[in-house]
Amino acid sequence: MSKSEIAAVCAQLGRRQILKVFAGAVGGAALSACGGGGGGGELMSSAQASEGGLRTSAASAGGVSLQASSVPNELVISLPSGSQTNYPLQFGRAFAKGAVPGLPAVALDGVPLALQQVDVKTLYDDCSVKFAVISVVIPTLGTQERVLTISNKAVSAAPPAETVANMLANYDFDARIGLAVSGTPLAGAPVSARAMLAALSDAKLAAETAIPGGGVNSRYWTVGPVCTTVLLCDHTTKRWDVGTNATRAIRPMFHVQFWPSIGKYHVRHILEVADVTKLKDEIGLDVTFTTGLAAPAVRLAQTGVNLYLATFQTRAFWGGAEVPRANVNHGLTYLSHTKALPNWDPSIKLNALAILDYKKNWDARPKAIGDAGYWQKAMAATGGRWDLGLIPKWEMLALYSGE
Repeated sequence: MSKSEIAAVCAQLGRRQILKVFAGAVGGAALSACGGGGGGGELMSSAQASEGGLRTSAASAGGVSLQASSVPNELVISLPSGSQTNYPLQFGRAFAKGAVPGLPAVALDGVPLALQQVDVKTLYDDCSVKFAVISVVIPTLGTQERVLTISNKAVSAAPPAETVANMLANYDFDARIGLAVSGTPLAGAPVSARAMLAALSDAKLAAETAIPGGGVNSRYWTVGPVCTTVLLCDHTTKRWDVGTNATRAIRPMFHVQFWPSIGKYHVRHILEVADVTKLKDEIGLDVTFTTGLAAPAVRLAQTGVNLYLATFQTRAFWGGAEVPRANVNHGLTYLSHTKALPNWDPSIKLNALAILDYKKNWDARPKAIGDAGYWQKAMAATGGRWDLGLIPKWEMLALYSGE
């Protein structure tokens, strides 16, 4: 694809509109995938930190000549233990201006992945990719480090999203948020993700997604035959809101990823109290999160939960068996090269025993809804703290170690 053709695509879509472009096929397999990666932890994303950017030699793809760079665009991935087949991984990726005028394409140890999908979210003013959500299915993954390399590919037509009918028929899909006080369910609870999805149509999802800048109600986030992500919410009619009185201040939402190539779904449960027209503390709630349709499994059950105004609480789970979280090193040097992060010193090496101590410390921290984790809730403590700074200390650990 020529630069003029890319510019035409850019002009047609508009910079403020989400750009969704997909790779074509490699060896007859569609180069499209989106999805989860990792289980339900809340501290860090499943993809966590690597040395990345474009290879030193100049390259061309689809007729576009790429400028050479000394910073390789790579991620290093492994599992802490065990092994997995068909491992789903989704991660956000920033790009240097001009590095990818077409579409990012992913290779595993130098071999193009058959199942990969790219949802481009923002562009530079030259229409090259600035930020994208990349989703892949890795055929086998164990404790040995593997290298994901990202390069440029020509843009091709976007494949269709998974249909609502398929999402309802081909998965044991449901996720519910139960809310009660002293054992008595709130009016409208439990709220079902399946019911929210069933109330939609393909056309309605597509129309909301196509709104410049993104719509505010249920819509797609990633689209393709390997993974389709649907954000289930209603901020207009507020149909699914619940609460302890007529204010109905609590807004339940779900973010669901459907991975047809592996027959699994990943769902994030969200409780939000942020509607400025009806802000209200909701105190002393019994909260239950479940997944599954045929035999719903309780994934979280907690009493005495306080949902304070202008806050939200969230947990994420795989439907069925959990997928273990991977160690992913995104490449501090590469991220600094894109200017997504400051130019931190990549030569710093973390002590392995210190990282293990941090893990033990984190494992012992309370992590229920409303617990502090590593955050300092009150301001009584002075001096240096883990949660102060441009990025909290635990995120720096992820960036430097990939753990």
